[in-house]
Amino acid sequence: MLRSFKQLSKFLKKFYPNINSFADLDINKALMQLRSHLSELGLSIRIYGRRKLSNYENLLNRLFLFYKDFYDTRDEFEKDIWDVRNIPGARFPDHESRHILNFEDIPILFRPLAKRYLKFRISHLSLGQCNLDVRILKLFLTFIHDKNPSWKDLNALTRKDIEDYLKYHNKKFHEKIQSKRSYLIVLNVFLETIEKLQFDEAPVLPVNLLLFKEDIPRLIKKSENDIKYIPEGILQQIEEKLEFLKPSKYVPIIVLLQATGWRISDILNLRYDNCLEQTPQGWYLCGDIRKTQVMNHRVPITKEVADVVEAVIKVTKDQR
Repeated sequence: MLRSFKQLSKFLKKFYPNINSFADLDINKALMQLRSHLSELGLSIRIYGRRKLSNYENLLNRLFLFYKDFYDTRDEFEKDIWDVRNIPGARFPDHESRHILNFEDIPILFRPLAKRYLKFRISHLSLGQCNLDVRILKLFLTFIHDKNPSWKDLNALTRKDIEDYLKYHNKKFHEKIQSKRSYLIVLNVFLETIEKLQFDEAPVLPVNLLLFKEDIPRLIKKSENDIKYIPEGILQQIEEKLEFLKPSKYVPIIVLLQATGWRISDILNLRYDNCLEQTPQGWYLCGDIRKTQVMNHRVPITKEVADVVEAVIKVTKDQR
């Protein structure tokens, strides 16, 4: 890391001797210059992440983002990249390391509409769902923008526009029925919501004349033979080897996954002060099922599983 800082310092002195802050950089230009500079020096570099930045470039990018955010005093909703930790009432899992909603890939003329919609959604839906919203809005609004470059709202949206989008959508997802279905459901919710909330950007035509329920493909019902169960032999191996799992802190998670059938995110978001309840009928695990918005859900568990939870609660309290 020290070597990276030294090399970055030399680069900045050479190419940007007069800047007062990392936030003053044109970061895309600076990253290209840095890569060229490193190549001329013949430096060996390691590549990080999907953006394929070298360790030097990654450091410069991280410093730029930190100082850009540090000096940006705008309201979070005015920015093109939201950190949901700065949004009161936003729902996000504590164990998740990413807390970002990024609108930069949405056409700029439609960006205010997308941000206004997500401002409404972020207060009562999970970060995962909101990221899915952004992804689907990007797909739809980019298509509409390419088709009608001057539009800054959806007032003039017609059934023909939707039919053209459906052709593009079906071609893009081809045989992925589940993706086709989920994306169109989210799009329908978006159009219905901005209509109900009377957004100025909403289509003039009623949504039920734009997107029909017949446009959304039905799920193919699976028979009992199509359902993929974890083989009994695998489950038995898990139980036999569970005590040897490393690190051991994951053992209670596996136990609760088996005992409840909950998603791992719901298990990780349990609260030590209210996740266990004893009644005359027995023990219950209590928590929120965030994906379906079922709050204070309870499932019965055995005394043995309750003992595991109590042990974790004790460890958690001792560490506080």
